[in-house]
Amino acid sequence: GKVSGRFRRSDIAVVTVDGVLTPFERAASEGLRPGQFVLALANPFAARTSVTSGIITGANRSIGGWWGVTIENAIITDARVNPGYSGGPLVDAAGRLIGMNVAYLSKRGIALPVETISKVVQRLANGQPIRRAYLGIVSNPVALPDEVSSDERVGQEAGVMVFSVEEGTPAKQSGLSFGDVILRFDGSSVSNSDDLTGLLGEEAIGKQAKLS
Repeated sequence: GKVSGRFRRSDIAVVTVDGVLTPFERAASEGLRPGQFVLALANPFAARTSVTSGIITGANRSIGGWWGVTIENAIITDARVNPGYSGGPLVDAAGRLIGMNVAYLSKRGIALPVETISKVVQRLANGQPIRRAYLGIVSNPVALPDEVSSDERVGQEAGVMVFSVEEGTPAKQSGLSFGDVILRFDGSSVSNSDDLTGLLGEEAIGKQAKLS
């Protein structure tokens, strides 16, 4: 195989190989819910298939790890991801691909959702570089108390809570800190990690933005 592209922030590389491979049937990972059964598959020693099982404990999470990569919209499971499982598929009960296993932290498996993989792979396969703006935070969606969400100045039921801020980043320089809840980015509503990620495209690089 030959590496024809890579995107470190998503822990993805595209490898071109000779021959015909049978692809996984894919399922949408956008509708995943806690409690769904999953299997993590691997071939860690090139000898035989290895499998662990578990359930989804969270989805659409932002996870930062010791490996220096923040995984956005991550799928969190209690399926054990052993050494050699990274890069292997995470599948649902019907054997359909819903993500790619990338790490095992605090007894939780971390997987990248299939939608993110598809978007990144398509651009890399076409030779298009991927550039994205970033804030430098680890965050999770959070429901707002009724007395806050009902305030006409807020007008939404959820936001994105900051759990950590990386040094030397735009978020650190602007004073964001643990416990802050982001509601809007340049006037656009932010209710979950998907909303925030969608607003941090290439066009936002190098530009100032107002966060509420």
